[in-house]
Amino acid sequence: MAHKGSSFDDFLESEGIAEEVEVAAIKKVVAGLIQEAMEQQHIRKTAMAKMIGTSEGVQNSVSRS
Repeated sequence: MAHKGSSFDDFLESEGIAEEVEVAAIKKVVAGLIQEAMEQQHIRKTAMAKMIGTSEGVQNSVSRS
């Protein structure tokens, strides 16, 4: 079956939300990578926040995004 219509990227652009969606996707990937690293190294949020020079609250808000 051949593709018909615009791409999803075109749709996001036409809605004016492409950048917002991309930023949200990047945040999810980064939060997942941080969580995975924390689990592998048995590091708590407070220690990780200190290691990356931010607060635990900022880390929590990124992981909720």
